[in-house]
Amino acid sequence: MTPLPIEGRKHTEIQTDRYLEEVSDHVKECEAFTQTDPFMDRPESPLYLPTKSGLDVAVQVEEDLFHFDSEVDPILEVLIGKTLEQSMLEVMQEEEMQNIENAQREFEQARNERLNATQVLEADERRRFEEKQRRKEQERQRLQRESTVKQKLSSRTFSKLFLSNLEGRVFDTLERQGFFYDVVQRDIEVNFMPWLTEKVQDITKTKENGRSILDALIKNTIRDMLRINKEAKDERLKREEQERIQLEEERLAAIERERILEQERLLKLEEEQNKLNTEENAEQQEQEDEEYDE
Repeated sequence: MTPLPIEGRKHTEIQTDRYLEEVSDHVKECEAFTQTDPFMDRPESPLYLPTKSGLDVAVQVEEDLFHFDSEVDPILEVLIGKTLEQSMLEVMQEEEMQNIENAQREFEQARNERLNATQVLEADERRRFEEKQRRKEQERQRLQRESTVKQKLSSRTFSKLFLSNLEGRVFDTLERQGFFYDVVQRDIEVNFMPWLTEKVQDITKTKENGRSILDALIKNTIRDMLRINKEAKDERLKREEQERIQLEEERLAAIERERILEQERLLKLEEEQNKLNTEENAEQQEQEDEEYDE
């Protein structure tokens, strides 16, 4: 923003274009005479003068209109301020880059230290694991040797016990095998017991057949009930899935409506802001026109 003029002076509009154009009300004129041949050369192009616009305003001043020492201070302040600001930004950027490099270097160092510590821990863990496996292998071999010794001792003890009363057991075995038998007992065992066993087997078989039929009926009933329950469960899951999909679609539609409303609200706010900016620009333009007319 341009600072206020000093006391007794006021600002005026000047040209700030890169190439200045001389503003003059009087067009340069000159007279020249020449002797030409019958074929006249093409005259030079006239000097380009832009179309005049605006109103002519004049003012009379007693002293110099532009005081360099007082008028150049604001411009120098702006230039110096911008230069210092840009320099400070560059210095801050360099410091930030240096801090980032230092932080990265520290991070790399800490990561390498953690990696070395992890490798040391892994080596210790591997050594302990190998020592544990070695101890387990030694304990397994020791238990195997003890088991072998116990088996040998058990075999020796069993052999002694088995051979101590071998004769009595041989006679008992021969008697059980039928070499020494009672006639009545033998008749019961050979004739009566097989007949009784056959009758019992027939009755048991009849009962087993009835039980098998009943089990088949129960299995079929249970299978039908399970199938009906499964179908009902599938139908319920399908209905729940459809309801969930419908709820999800409604939720997405509500989100979309909220997004549209939010966009409309933002558009309204932007239009109001543009309208306010337009009004402010119009008021500022009117103030400038009034100052210019004054």
